Amino acid sequence: MSDIFLRFGHPPPSGHSYDKRRLEVLPGLSVFAGRETRDGVEVYISEDLAPGKRLRQAELLFTSMLQMRPAFRATGAPVSKGPDGEPVLGEFVLTELPSSIPIALPQWLAPTGALEFATEWQLWRESFNPPSGASHRQIRDAPERLRDQGRWVMAATVLLIKDQPLEGCLIRREIERAMRPRQLFRNPWRW
Repeated sequence: MSDIFLRFGHPPPSGHSYDKRRLEVLPGLSVFAGRETRDGVEVYISEDLAPGKRLRQAELLFTSMLQMRPAFRATGAPVSKGPDGEPVLGEFVLTELPSSIPIALPQWLAPTGALEFATEWQLWRESFNPPSGASHRQIRDAPERLRDQGRWVMAATVLLIKDQPLEGCLIRREIERAMRPRQLFRNPWRW
């Protein structure tokens, strides 16, 4: 396996990501760490990160996947770390990953059902592969099973980390704000 960087969604026109919690521009593009595997690529979220940072990265990953943001392989040199411990690339080049390349979730999420979710999501991704992400209708029409799995994985991720201190983590408010306007789930907190 070799280390790579992954990005979900097109970069901002300025090429610099924005930290919405601190209201500041980052010194480059925020990306996920990743690894190439025999079967495709795997998103890597370190278990060594503080629980709040790990949870926010997982939230962003699930949200990006369900919004069907296009996936890119990013190349470039990290210039700093983002607010959630993610790499920030100064100069970068993005290459879109074809829908035929499977994207796996971090292994530590396996107890949450993330592997099943990733498999179902990959099938959905291959079925239409939109050039700039899914429309609200496509998200609303996503298979009920996939939406249920996404809801379960996010809830289980919270439970997986809940016994650890989540300093500064506004998970419930952030997920509700991110999910409701896009109608990804009817109610992500009703299991």
